[in-house]
Amino acid sequence: MIMPGASDPREGTMRIMVVTDQYEPMVGGVPTVTRELAHGLAERGHSVAMVVPSPGWRGRRTTAGRVSVTFRGSLRWPWYEDMRLGCLPASAARKLISSFAPDVAHIHSPVTLGVMARIGASRRRVPVVYTNHYLPDNVRPSTAPRSRVLDAVFYRHVVGFSNRCSYVTAPTTTALGLLREHGLRVPSGVISNGVDLRTYSPGPADDQIRQCYRLPADRPLIAASYDSGPIPVTYVEPFAAGDVLPEMPLFLETGSYVPAPLEATYQTAWGHFPAAIRDRL
Repeated sequence: MIMPGASDPREGTMRIMVVTDQYEPMVGGVPTVTRELAHGLAERGHSVAMVVPSPGWRGRRTTAGRVSVTFRGSLRWPWYEDMRLGCLPASAARKLISSFAPDVAHIHSPVTLGVMARIGASRRRVPVVYTNHYLPDNVRPSTAPRSRVLDAVFYRHVVGFSNRCSYVTAPTTTALGLLREHGLRVPSGVISNGVDLRTYSPGPADDQIRQCYRLPADRPLIAASYDSGPIPVTYVEPFAAGDVLPEMPLFLETGSYVPAPLEATYQTAWGHFPAAIRDRL
């Protein structure tokens, strides 16, 4: 991550420290993004060191490809499955920063590892980029009702942490907008987590395809199921925004399927969608 407008002191290569409180073996978006980011930067010639939580209390240091990985001993976070709280005392943070001497620290969580790494980097005047992946739903039990008090405490901490960094990013306009609404002041921008919007963006409707499959003009959306037998078969159901979603066949093997209740599945998923985003849609 090179901050907009920043000069490169090493003429094309940098020493980058990536810090995250979510990492393998935890499965999720943040572990994937941080791992792929670190390895992608290393493949481009940068020197990359990661600071991540260990799966248990014992820490260790290893290498993964061209990336140095420091696992810090950790405790389980009780309200978010597989998340760990890494232990990084101030002295250990200073030692990590001093020994690696990063040009920039890229922090992906405002929790224990992220907080101490930011303090250590700032004391050595190392620029800190923070990417926010979090919503209030990430810090409370999944069955707990939404609390305005908890939401306020959450944003006070996250935005306070963000305003002590050099630059802040978020993966979507909505996510960054929430931070700005709650007081984000430092320079910031939207950086998608690996989606090439120039390639994966809707284009104009293709009338030839519509005519070929006899799709009605007043139902521009489609649900599709695939039977990938010796002769692949596609089942298509057109619908419009606001329609009840149709049931579609979910093929278990060639010629054998179970009906997939798309509408019921959608309604259940929507009911558990993070309230902070759901209220904006």
